[in-house]
Amino acid sequence: MTGADGSLTIHLRPESPGAAEESNWLATPDHGTWYAALRMYLPHPAVVDALWECPPIKRLT
Repeated sequence: MTGADGSLTIHLRPESPGAAEESNWLATPDHGTWYAALRMYLPHPAVVDALWECPPIKRLT
């Protein structure tokens, strides 16, 4: 599910964000260290040439 402006919010948290947002939820451990990895299939040339940077993960709560 994308926002009205085309943005994509992915919820990285141990508990469900609610039924309406569960399709964009990735469960994480409730304590300890965890990592996020971005896997791209058929990336654009800017990605391959290391000219594109992934937007940072922003804590919302």
